[in-house]
Amino acid sequence: MVLTKDYLEKVSDAKLFQTRNKLWRKLTESKILAIATLQKRKHCCRKPGCRCMDKKKPQLHGPYVYLAHRGGEKPGMLVLGKNQEKIARKMIENYNSAWNDLCTISCINIELLKRKLLSTLK
Repeated sequence: MVLTKDYLEKVSDAKLFQTRNKLWRKLTESKILAIATLQKRKHCCRKPGCRCMDKKKPQLHGPYVYLAHRGGEKPGMLVLGKNQEKIARKMIENYNSAWNDLCTISCINIELLKRKLLSTLK
């Protein structure tokens, strides 16, 4: 949901609170998400006599699908199988949706603050 300045200024206080609460409930239900990207790569195994080592017309292995992620201190790459790729795509989609919802909640909170309707931190 993208909120325009015009919409925010015209919508009722009750509607803003209702929208914010609905988005928050949706966020708390999202359990499977990931901050990651999918990459397809081919590679060379470097084994003597392998097709990928052919001097005239090398044929690389793959493509393989990798999940590039930042889990903790350093980034990582995970090779995915076909079933895992589908799940990973859904995880990334869920993260992007959650991020958009957080941005919308932030816009609503700022508008409520402008209207002096936020009196406590919750």
